[in-house]
Amino acid sequence: MAELSCPVLTCTLSALLLAATPHFGAPRPLGEAPSLDGRILDLALLADGRVLALTSNELARLRIEGLRIRVEARRALPGPLAPVRKPAGLLVLAPETVWVATNQLHRALLVRLGGGLPIESRAERLPWPGAAAGLRHLEGTDLLDGRIAGLPPGPYLDLVPGLGLSPHGRLLDSRGPAAGLRLGPPLCLPWPDLLIASGAAPPSDHDELVAVALLPAPRVLDRVRLPGTVRGLALDVRSHAPRVLVVVGEPPEWLAVPLSREP
Repeated sequence: MAELSCPVLTCTLSALLLAATPHFGAPRPLGEAPSLDGRILDLALLADGRVLALTSNELARLRIEGLRIRVEARRALPGPLAPVRKPAGLLVLAPETVWVATNQLHRALLVRLGGGLPIESRAERLPWPGAAAGLRHLEGTDLLDGRIAGLPPGPYLDLVPGLGLSPHGRLLDSRGPAAGLRLGPPLCLPWPDLLIASGAAPPSDHDELVAVALLPAPRVLDRVRLPGTVRGLALDVRSHAPRVLVVVGEPPEWLAVPLSREP
């Protein structure tokens, strides 16, 4: 997942994080889960605080109002959708649009963010930074395939700009696999020096969020237990109190996990 961000706010928060150790607070229910068609595959936070949710069957634009999560617009994914054992998908935000790819779609979709989420165009491969030929899911799998400059060869279980996750949960960067560190998807890169991921354990009735410092070498800073397998996550940095938006379990439960800093 790639997300839009405010450059000034991002730089300010990144500087604060460099001088302090991030840690998670206790997860809190975010609100009643919206009625969405299909299993959640990815989330993306828009600059105005609205959330895009990609499921196995649709793309939805949501607004969080107090303890209510309201569906503003939805767009069914065009079929026929390919049958797969484990649905997977990725959202890549661009100015006023979002690229949508799943392992059930035959082509990537460019969708306009406004109105009813109209489809503007289609592409054989998903555009990605450093991937001259783009990305696509290996047929019938949840793995992304493509040659990305600065990363070891794929396929990849998940990607954020400059980092990948191997099929075995190894974090990959320009130096190769990170020693002694295994993570699970999805990945979220809120700042250049901090990665947030799920745990590497197989799906069960619980999971965890993991905060990983990337410099000078990847290392775990904090973990917090969650009541179900992580399905999607995004970071909200619009206020002085950042929080991670997380969807866990099936049926899905929406949670907010505070991300604070200690000197």
